[in-house]
Amino acid sequence: MAPPISVAADAASVYLGWAYSEAGQAVVCADFDGNVKWRHKRGGFGGAVLLAAADGIVYVYDQGQGNVVYRLDAAKGEYSNWQGTEDATLGLTPSSTKSVSPETCTSFFQLSLWP
Repeated sequence: MAPPISVAADAASVYLGWAYSEAGQAVVCADFDGNVKWRHKRGGFGGAVLLAAADGIVYVYDQGQGNVVYRLDAAKGEYSNWQGTEDATLGLTPSSTKSVSPETCTSFFQLSLWP
């Protein structure tokens, strides 16, 4: 098995991501002792090229299956819909018909370079 290519953490867990899950899991959540809490994959070959975790949500960027960002509940590993929608997936292509307000995405898209 290839090593993970992305990692994120919050106060309770560490999240590891793989480029292609194939028969495995693209995202694995573990406690700080290494005990697996949950595993997740999107579709047959879903990947987790980039991960971010904030406010009880894990944000997963999956380039391989449609260039999307999707949300997972950090405690359960289940999909968590974007606020105001009935979908956990946000397409990042110009042809996407979905939209999410900037306030909803702040914790994912905000980048701070200084402490």
